[in-house]
Amino acid sequence: MNENLAISSQKQQNIQELLRGIAKHAAELVLIVLNPSEVQLQQILGHGDELKAAVAETVLNKAREFAMTPYDLARFILRGDFVAPQEIADITYSNEQLLRLQNTLPKADVLRSLWDDNYVLIPGPSYPMGLADIKALRPGYFNNNKIAGWYEKYYFFRNDKVPAARWIALRKEAVPGSMGGDWCGQSGCLLEGDYVPNIAEMVWAITSTHFDQRFYVRTNSVFNNGAEDAHVSVGLTFDHKLFINNYFDLGHDKDLGLASARKLL
Repeated sequence: MNENLAISSQKQQNIQELLRGIAKHAAELVLIVLNPSEVQLQQILGHGDELKAAVAETVLNKAREFAMTPYDLARFILRGDFVAPQEIADITYSNEQLLRLQNTLPKADVLRSLWDDNYVLIPGPSYPMGLADIKALRPGYFNNNKIAGWYEKYYFFRNDKVPAARWIALRKEAVPGSMGGDWCGQSGCLLEGDYVPNIAEMVWAITSTHFDQRFYVRTNSVFNNGAEDAHVSVGLTFDHKLFINNYFDLGHDKDLGLASARKLL
C-alpha cells in the first residue's frame, strides 16, 4: 500500500474518532447541563439541522486556528493590523528574539479583542529605542528644522523607550470619549487593561505600520518648561510627516485625544 495513502487513511480515522467523541461529549452536556424536559428536547431536535451547522462551523473555525502557524493565525484575525518581525525591513532580530516573539504572540481570543477594539499589533525593535533612535533610523518621517525639532533637548527624546523584541498593541485612534478633554478627563476614559504609551512607542507604531493617523493624541511622555506640565502629543500631517507637540495638561483642544495601548502578558 502507498505509504502516503496509509497515512492519509489513518489521519481520517483519527479525525472521525475525535469528532465522534466531540459529538458524544456535546450531547452529554446538553442532557446534563440543560436537563431538558420532553417538550424542550423535542424543540431542540426540531432544530437539528441548525444545531448541526452551528457545531460544524465552530469545530471548523477552531480546527483552522489550531492548524495555522502563530503568525498565520494573527494575520487571519488582524489582517493588515498585524506586523510580523520579518516585515520590519530596517531592523534585524536575533534568532533568540524571533523565537521569543513567536512564543509570546497573544492567543486567538486576545487577537480577536484587538481587532474588535481597533488595535494594531507590532513587535518592538531589536533593542530599546527612544525617539532619538527612531529619528536616526527613519528620518523621512520627521521635519528637519529647528522649530519642528524643539523636543530634541528634552529628557523624553532620548530616555522614553520602546521595549525591545516585545509585542506592542496600540489603538489606531484616540480613546473613545477622550477628544477635546484635558489630561485628567482623558485619563478617565482609558479602558481597563490599557495604558497610555510613551512618545517613542507611538512613533514606532506610526512609522512601522501603514495606517494614517489623521488625529492627534497625548502620550505618557512629559514636557516640563518649569511652569506647568504638558504631555507630549503626536500625529501625522497631510504630507505624512510627524507632528510632535506639547499641550498643557489643563488645556483642551477639540482635535486632541488620548493614545492607548493594550497590556499584554
